[in-house]
Amino acid sequence: ETQMAAMRQEIEFYGLGCVVFRNNVTRRPSLKSSSVSKRNLSTPRTVLKKSPSKRMVLRAESEISLMTTDSVIDSLSMYENAVVPAFSIDLATFSDGPEMALERDGLGAVVLPENQGVLFIGGRTEGGTYQASTEKYDTHSDTFSPGPTMQSRRWLCAATVLEDGTVVVVGGHGIPSLSTTEMLDPAQNTWLPGPDMATGRCGCAVLPLSDSRVLVIGGSLDFFDAESGLSTTEVIDLTSGTSTAGPAMSCARTNCSAVMLEDGRVLVIGGNNGTHSSLSPTEILDLARGCSSLGPVMETARFGASAIFLPEDGRVLVIGGRGTNGTCLSTTEVLDVTENTASEGPELSMPRYFSAAVPLPERRILVIGGCSGSDQNHESSSEILGMPPEES
Repeated sequence: ETQMAAMRQEIEFYGLGCVVFRNNVTRRPSLKSSSVSKRNLSTPRTVLKKSPSKRMVLRAESEISLMTTDSVIDSLSMYENAVVPAFSIDLATFSDGPEMALERDGLGAVVLPENQGVLFIGGRTEGGTYQASTEKYDTHSDTFSPGPTMQSRRWLCAATVLEDGTVVVVGGHGIPSLSTTEMLDPAQNTWLPGPDMATGRCGCAVLPLSDSRVLVIGGSLDFFDAESGLSTTEVIDLTSGTSTAGPAMSCARTNCSAVMLEDGRVLVIGGNNGTHSSLSPTEILDLARGCSSLGPVMETARFGASAIFLPEDGRVLVIGGRGTNGTCLSTTEVLDVTENTASEGPELSMPRYFSAAVPLPERRILVIGGCSGSDQNHESSSEILGMPPEES
């Protein structure tokens, strides 16, 4: 019954006699009349498992016979389960993506709920100007539009989104770094002041927790002071407005990144530790026990990298960054916390650090903005990591 319910969720009907098999995003066919018998549907590859020895494969290039609603529902009982091919980081490649209106590095990025797109927040633009502006990316129309303006200009800030759709942005560079936060009410589309952090931070990471709380990790008091890096974390309760200390890390981590693992632990990646040198070790924060432990060691030390959790296999993709000798990196790495290993990932088309990475529909990953060489090469371009098209 669970498998049947999941399968029904993957089916959407348009008028009589039409069924669209979909994968995350529905492609709406244009039907001029219900008398049409066949239609080429541009859908991701879907596999329906009838038995261990037989599979019916529906491909984007194939013709799919249209069936009546009743016949489709009846036919569901024929299948034991629906199998959708998983995204494979070992086979995925980067291709050109959309371009923002402004070149931004050190920006925040969040996926908005209910298919509202992606919001890109603040950052630094050409000429070294810190931005309070935001841009909203519509994944359906592949276009950008201006978003609501924050109350403060923020470069090297961190952003996340809560379960109720509230966007939270924390910190950013200043002299000293900003301790303020802001919250975007999705209903009003307006930024409001949030609780202050206990410590001003730029180049930090932030992750959502339950009960309207967020975890803020690392960063520094001043981006240009290498010795002002922070090993502390703090938990901000957005309802009560209070901040409490979280588990301490083994070393300071400025310009780090972090992801939440499936078991609720947090993997903290890269950064610098009180010098301008990059870090290759990662560490794992156990919020329940209030402690940290060593995680996988990356093949390349890097700070200013972006990172994203891969739900298909529980691994983590680390993207770009800057190396120990100041080199801007186009390489990526795949971290396996279970096996405590790091391996080479797909390469970007250009070096990027201080960029942002977010998941997109159809099992794709968007990497956008950042610097592509020196601090003056700000980027508005993006790249999309996805599965290569199948040959017909």
